[in-house]
Amino acid sequence: MRELLHHHRYITIGALVLAAFVFFFHTPFNPPNNPIIIVAPGEPFSVIADDLHAHGIITSPFVFRIAAMVAGGTTDIKAGTYRFDYKEHMVTVARRLITADYGIEPVRIVFPEGSTAYEMAKIIGRKLDLATAVQFVDIGRPLEGSLFPDTYMILPTATSGEIVVLLRSTFDDKTKELQLEAASSTHSWEEVLTMASILEEEVRTLEDRRIVSGILWKRIEAGMRLQVDASFAYLFGKASADVTLDDIATDSPYNTYRFEGLPPGPITNPGLTAIEAALNPIESDYWFFLSDAHGTTRYARTYEEHLENVAKYID
Repeated sequence: MRELLHHHRYITIGALVLAAFVFFFHTPFNPPNNPIIIVAPGEPFSVIADDLHAHGIITSPFVFRIAAMVAGGTTDIKAGTYRFDYKEHMVTVARRLITADYGIEPVRIVFPEGSTAYEMAKIIGRKLDLATAVQFVDIGRPLEGSLFPDTYMILPTATSGEIVVLLRSTFDDKTKELQLEAASSTHSWEEVLTMASILEEEVRTLEDRRIVSGILWKRIEAGMRLQVDASFAYLFGKASADVTLDDIATDSPYNTYRFEGLPPGPITNPGLTAIEAALNPIESDYWFFLSDAHGTTRYARTYEEHLENVAKYID
């Protein structure tokens, strides 16, 4: 009889513990009043818990700390934008924050090599929304050349600033070794990026880019104008075939037909091969180049040879 009473007592205690667990760790009875929560990098756990509580996602910041300890800890919360469309157990909420389960399907966005900040913004506008695209131009344009062109999975709730930070941090990560290489070269990192941005637009293969890199650096050293058409694409959005005499006469430091040296800054966001070519030019006897209708690069040692190539491949 005594053993039976002990057995019932244990069942009762277990039921009470379970009831207490459910009571303390349950979520609010009503759905969240705002299902979107943004966790900033390095944000204190207490601030995150208060934010979740204010939005009706958890019932108690104190109990949520316990739930987070049960789920894996309070120091492993991942930054990002989270969506909570329905009530979830507090341990589940904590586990989502720890495993970066955002509850939002990311959007695949491809930024081609050689895209400008403005062109990137147009892609963002098509994939996300126009307001984000407009803000991206304002923030990204001063960082032209260092917004890494690549394929990204971006949350639809991402702000323009968050996208710029993503592209910029990816750029720093991908170009670490190249920046060290530039530090031991005769050119600044900004000059290398500016040259790479021109090469990205002017020629396609790595070998051609390295040869043209040698030509353009040599022209700068000789005090010759670069006379590249890529700058007009940046200024006016025009292809080489559409450039007019009025364009060539434009009074802009980006007009390499009128002003010597490199433009004031990058005119595109180049990929790695273009940066590598800017850092590793191939020396040659050539001083001139052009791309024919098939994209093949034609070289010339003299201006007369160049004019012959123009007549043969362009006119």
